[in-house]
Amino acid sequence: KYHIQFCITTPCQLMGCDDLIHRTEHYLNIPMKGTTHDGLFTLGEMECMGCCVNAPMCVISDYSNPANFSYNFYEDLSWDSMKNILNCLREGKPLNYGSQAGLRKVAEPAGGKTTLLFKEPPGPYCRDLDAKPEVKK
Repeated sequence: KYHIQFCITTPCQLMGCDDLIHRTEHYLNIPMKGTTHDGLFTLGEMECMGCCVNAPMCVISDYSNPANFSYNFYEDLSWDSMKNILNCLREGKPLNYGSQAGLRKVAEPAGGKTTLLFKEPPGPYCRDLDAKPEVKK
């Protein structure tokens, strides 16, 4: 029913995905690419999911309703948050996807925005932004 795919690229590895994967394999008693005896969970790997700032992360797909399957990202994972996700899925409890650490909104830095705060970028500019373009004859 649930296909759990862990991101295994460098940012996620630096933030501990290998340990998270090994703990999940042990907790579910299945190897990578394995499925639990009840068919509830299947583990997999995926290359970069584009959420490097929120590493480590995984995507969990629910294929139980083929026409309307879900594909949700779970980010900023720790072993405690991953175990909570697995237990909630197993028990049919609702859970929030996105950052699991409560540190950020979407892909903002954990402490809030620190760059790109200007309404207009500061100079110097490579050209006069207010100049009209030259018309070639």
